[in-house]
Amino acid sequence: MRRFALLLLLLAGACDEGQSPFAVGACEQFGVVEPAPIPSTCGIDIAGEGSTVRVFAVGAVIRYAEMEDYAAFCRSWDDVVRTEVLPCLADDKPNLLVFPENATLAGGFIGSRGVAARAETQTLSAFVSLFGTYAGPLSYYAERYPAASPNALLVISLTDTLHRAFQTFPEMARQYGVYVAVSSDFAPAELSQDPDDIAALSDPDLEEVESVYVATEGAAYNWGLYFGPDGEEVGRVAKSYLLPAEEDLLNLTHGALEQARPVALPFARTGMVISKDAWMPGLLERLDALGANVMLQPEAFSGWAVEEFEGDWLPDIVTQSGWAHTQRHAGFRHNITPCIKGNLLDLVFDCQSHVTNASRLDDVPRSFIGQDPYFGLATVEPWTIEDPGPPASLEQRRAILRNLGERLLPGTGDPLEDAYHAEVVAADLELRSDGRLPESGDGTPGALGASTVVAEPRAPQMHQRFPALAVDDDAALVAWMEGAPGDESVRAFVESDDAFAEVTLRTDVNVVQRLPRVAMGAGRAAVVWEEESSDGTRISAGVRVDGAWTVIDLDDPGARSAWAPDVAIDPVTGRFFVTWLDLRGGGRAKPWIAHSDDARFWQLNPVDPSNAIEDNPRGDAAFVRVRARDGAVFVAFSDFREFSWDVYLSESDNGGVTFAPATRINPTAKMVMPVGTNDFVESERIHGDVALAIDLTGNPTVAWTERQDRRYESHVRLWRADVTARADDAPVGVDAWRPALAVAPSAEILTVWQDLRGGTNHLRLAGALGPDLGIEPSAAVDDAAEGAHVYAPQIGVRGTEAWVVWEDPRPGYARVRLARGAY
Repeated sequence: MRRFALLLLLLAGACDEGQSPFAVGACEQFGVVEPAPIPSTCGIDIAGEGSTVRVFAVGAVIRYAEMEDYAAFCRSWDDVVRTEVLPCLADDKPNLLVFPENATLAGGFIGSRGVAARAETQTLSAFVSLFGTYAGPLSYYAERYPAASPNALLVISLTDTLHRAFQTFPEMARQYGVYVAVSSDFAPAELSQDPDDIAALSDPDLEEVESVYVATEGAAYNWGLYFGPDGEEVGRVAKSYLLPAEEDLLNLTHGALEQARPVALPFARTGMVISKDAWMPGLLERLDALGANVMLQPEAFSGWAVEEFEGDWLPDIVTQSGWAHTQRHAGFRHNITPCIKGNLLDLVFDCQSHVTNASRLDDVPRSFIGQDPYFGLATVEPWTIEDPGPPASLEQRRAILRNLGERLLPGTGDPLEDAYHAEVVAADLELRSDGRLPESGDGTPGALGASTVVAEPRAPQMHQRFPALAVDDDAALVAWMEGAPGDESVRAFVESDDAFAEVTLRTDVNVVQRLPRVAMGAGRAAVVWEEESSDGTRISAGVRVDGAWTVIDLDDPGARSAWAPDVAIDPVTGRFFVTWLDLRGGGRAKPWIAHSDDARFWQLNPVDPSNAIEDNPRGDAAFVRVRARDGAVFVAFSDFREFSWDVYLSESDNGGVTFAPATRINPTAKMVMPVGTNDFVESERIHGDVALAIDLTGNPTVAWTERQDRRYESHVRLWRADVTARADDAPVGVDAWRPALAVAPSAEILTVWQDLRGGTNHLRLAGALGPDLGIEPSAAVDDAAEGAHVYAPQIGVRGTEAWVVWEDPRPGYARVRLARGAY
């Protein structure tokens, strides 16, 4: 039935002349009077049965040598939309078209000024040729933006060309009545009718130019832009984590972390993670906390069935991104990834467009080429060459595919050179406006016994998310954030004698409270959270001293933004410690700490003096955690200083007044050799979800989600005293992630984590003993039904009893549940 949706739409809405409402294409603005005809039936097998929105991942093969004018550029996209998408538009729900990364990259080759570049075979030579043909705009912008580098000035000089070509996309939104999301590189600009601007910047191939696009900044970005069905822009986000080529060749500017927020559409809160951003664990955690439920991942991925490093398999690397974060994070229900394809001179762009979903046991298992099938891929674009599949072994399949994939590469002279194939994929998504999820029942109690809901929400349709837990000998403290995205507040409950009582914290309708953390010790207690208002984002806390609770703000005039706090109380001295990510240093997220003995007067200072980078994301940290005992203070965090996310630990021996330079504690990853070189390099690390605990003797233990060695699955890694061990026992190819830690009085280290071994996220618990961190077999913890998902565990210990809390959406709305029992 869905294949004929457009046919019904045309019959119902045909104009008086009997013409299709899409008789005019998006390229009429460039002189195209006969757009591609629209087939009468839909050729896409649309996945899913959701009623909220139909999404299309619109990949295309771009032949850069054919970009002779704006009409050719426009038709390269519009023809795909008219022949593949328009016959499949839904008439009973909105339609969202998501286009790949660098959609206007070919725009730099348009027209007579791009002739020399189109004739080149090397990217650098083509890039250099544009300095001559764009000499006029270069001179204009060099005077206007004298601080810009030569390469940045060249990209800025392309502003009018790129923006003019880019009008293809808002015009498609307007002509076809759809939502559009697309990624492109250019400087922000505005239209000018000033004769001087027109004389300096207009395209010599155009006869009558009444206005030109003029760059309004001396910087260009990799933008993700959104357009509504009227063609008007409804949001934009700049890529935060650029690739070296974007930094060094194009001299693009990194998008500020503060602007990386969900863009609300009428049917979804979308998170735009352009290529590299989709692997960045701290950014993903941030977007989850800000309420994103559909992730958009425009891709210009560098090849598919070829090697970047000897022996690796690039589809496994892509699995680490959209598919993985849809499974790992409770908020992300889907990820849409469109892939651009084609050889650009000596560069390669290729991957399989796809849509993901949170895994279900009734999913049809799917995979990318050269993989065995798994749950959570709603639809995957067929690749240029079919995977031979079983009975051939995985190694044999990859060898066959790699041989064929290498023949597609530029310069091979093979009949398959640049013979890429592209198909649009689509899915119907169900996204309830109140965030309701599929219900699931109760399952078998885990090792700690049956769980209970800690406290019901203030309203039945509210979600309880990001739980925090602290347990001592006499009481426990549990907190979470509750409410709809953009309207959350923090709630906290103290347990005593098996009964929970709510702590009175302030609430304000003009303030959003997120990401609580808790601590207990020395007869004191604390809840910290981030608080966002029109004045910015700061850290606030509820503290209990001498039995009374007080709410305070850690105000600091120097702070730009303060995010994601943690808290500890020294059980010997009673000193409070609060850490957070502070963005005062050029907008880079760095670990800061505050300490106080009375919770009234606080001393604030940075934690890690060894990373002073402020001009790019190599200065970023994430997942900052703090613990203290008897004057020794430890702060653990993930850090991007080596263009990988490594785990660092910093120590203070004077009660948090000063800290030694942080030390990397994660082990060296697999050494790999980039193809075409003879040098080994350490493979990329993408470690996150840092957890920190401290034992009775003051020794720290750290755990984190480990992703490295070019494999697609995650593990849980444990560290203590320079000894590391894998904490999880998930089967080969199964993800384990988001650990939490506690150290028992017996010195046993207890680790709990999310685990996909059953096809969906459930919780596992394992102990570790001795100096060599001998890991015991894990046990199931949660009692959600088979096929359900649970998320974000936290753990505490009282005597021989372990306490675990987690997010559990079994009634359709997430509740914080608690299981406690002997471990």
